[in-house]
Amino acid sequence: MSGLLSCLGYPVTDEKGFLALLEACARKGERVEAVRGCYRRWSPGGNVEIWVQENEAGELVGLNPFYAGANRVPVLVRRAISLPRGGEMDGAFLGSVGYQDELAPEREFDILFEAPDILRHPRSDLPGLFPVRLSAFAFALQVFADVEEFRRVGGMSDAGPDRFLAHGLYTEEGEYAPEPEAHAIFSGRVLECARRTNPETGVVFQWALVETREMKVEVVGATEDIVGEVEPGRIVQGSFWLAGRLLEV
Repeated sequence: MSGLLSCLGYPVTDEKGFLALLEACARKGERVEAVRGCYRRWSPGGNVEIWVQENEAGELVGLNPFYAGANRVPVLVRRAISLPRGGEMDGAFLGSVGYQDELAPEREFDILFEAPDILRHPRSDLPGLFPVRLSAFAFALQVFADVEEFRRVGGMSDAGPDRFLAHGLYTEEGEYAPEPEAHAIFSGRVLECARRTNPETGVVFQWALVETREMKVEVVGATEDIVGEVEPGRIVQGSFWLAGRLLEV
């Protein structure tokens, strides 16, 4: 989780730092009721959010980072799933994007994203169509000047720049994984970008709005994990952890 926190400018490198952040955010955060227990949502500003998990016994059991941008991705959410490697208040939503076009079913693809407030949502409203505020936390990101460089250097001789695969959802054989993760590999074109500063720590991180396949995703990442300069019009490719919140219809 420390790597994910660095995507928002929190330089947490050990358990002591993680616990200190957990307790500080819980103390300052706004209480958000859940089906079981509650969340403590802390935002220092700049769309940076930390969602602390507090179980029914009042114990702090974990946290998730989130970037509360402005995008809204239409997702047909099919079901909520537990994550074998997650905690008691972790979970993800499985859904599909691009389902609207009945004349082009090949445009539809699966997506799996963790929700920092998943226990706020009753299961009775699924499956359903929701606008999702989706953010992608970069494990690694490479920048290409244009499509030609993307194809040449990236080894994608005949590929378009808008590829998306929820690879944490599948096995190597293409079946649904018994222990899925909200990980994706995708490439796309940068529409907007900026260096953002975490108001609490003063640490700079990269933000970009990226168009990939049937959606626009807000990407965040630690500057040291990015190869190349992120600029509008350029192509980026990387591996990501996906986080999203269901918005009111």
